[in-house]
Amino acid sequence: MAGMKKMMGKLRGMKKKAVRGMKKVAFHRNRMMGGGGGGSSDAKNPINYIRSLGHNIVTSLTGQTTTTLTIPTSPHNADSEDFCAIIAVMFYGTTGTCTCADSLGNTYTQVAEVTFNTNYQIDLFVAPGINSMAKNAVVTVTHPSSTRRIIMGDEFRDVAAEDFDDVTAAAHNSVAATFATSGMTSVTTQDRELLFGVIGVNGPSTDSLKKPSNWNLLHDRGTNASDSNDIRLITQYRLVSKTGTYEVSGTLGTARLWGAITQALKADGGNSDITKD
Repeated sequence: MAGMKKMMGKLRGMKKKAVRGMKKVAFHRNRMMGGGGGGSSDAKNPINYIRSLGHNIVTSLTGQTTTTLTIPTSPHNADSEDFCAIIAVMFYGTTGTCTCADSLGNTYTQVAEVTFNTNYQIDLFVAPGINSMAKNAVVTVTHPSSTRRIIMGDEFRDVAAEDFDDVTAAAHNSVAATFATSGMTSVTTQDRELLFGVIGVNGPSTDSLKKPSNWNLLHDRGTNASDSNDIRLITQYRLVSKTGTYEVSGTLGTARLWGAITQALKADGGNSDITKD
């Protein structure tokens, strides 16, 4: 019986790789014939934004070590394993090791982290090559004891399932300022990529925010408890089709302490065969 289970596991793994390989061949054949890239907003980039996975804002009087997110909507396509879940979390309390898991058994990789002002931490997790997340599935982030927490998630399609993590930029300030930025990444190694940006602020979401016009706003949530420990988490994304250096940024209406991350994730299928801009 144990041998049979092991063999079935290998067969499932081979099937996944075969399907991904067929997708890559089909994608490049479509390029050669002048076809599009899977309906993406960028004709050269196959990655698609699918949906929000929701958010959860927690303000508690006592420290807690877990924060959960329940998926509010039905899956896009439960039979396809080319989806990618991205989870961002920010907390106030004690900084330290942070992990992510879900009730579906998906594997999450911590791709970026930034801490600032001693007690504030932002973490970013990615689970590529999965089925579209089922409604009412629960994502759980485990972290040091914290009172203020915000967790939010989004789902994309056609991020590379393997070797997906490219370059990261992360920064924070030590003196309150209105302009928040991750700083520039190093040069991306692939032309077709998803840029995911996170800005965490020691302040409420009632402050105004001006974002760059070429980034798409996903979430902007805050605890808004009207005290000095408020936290605000902002996520944005951008699809690009040429290598370069990139940064997420935002201008706040009030000078605040902040931390920011830009994470570049590779598209499935590698580099395009189209001449770069």
